[in-house]
Amino acid sequence: MPPPDYFHHVEQIREVEKYFNISLEEIERCLNEEHNKFRDECAFDLTACGEDGKEVTISLHISCPDGALAWTAAIVMHSIRIDGLDWEDKRGWHRHGWDRNKQHAENKKSPIVGFDTIKTKRDFLVRVMSELRIRLNKNDEGNTGLFGN
Repeated sequence: MPPPDYFHHVEQIREVEKYFNISLEEIERCLNEEHNKFRDECAFDLTACGEDGKEVTISLHISCPDGALAWTAAIVMHSIRIDGLDWEDKRGWHRHGWDRNKQHAENKKSPIVGFDTIKTKRDFLVRVMSELRIRLNKNDEGNTGLFGN
């Protein structure tokens, strides 16, 4: 049975804080050990969206290959990007906006400021978490989360 369709809540999901039970240090290690790619998921509580007791799984995808202009971050639900940010030649740094009619966040793009000065992966990650309203575990649990991401 396919998962319930909660795409009608995407605007609300984008606006509220999302918690991933992994630390910034763990994400950095994953990026260094997993070919500059990171994926993790969390069960997002839909109570704030009026769906008491219901959850949807959302995933955080980050790619940081060599060169800051190739770095990307996305929040994905049911294999569809619902939020994210990256850089393109003609647009510069931008955030992907949700298109309710098309049910994806691929084409609507809004410029974001403050990313042009980012030089390190850590700075990029800190800004991504702030921009996408992601809260991480403050405790570094060592190798937790390295396998299966």
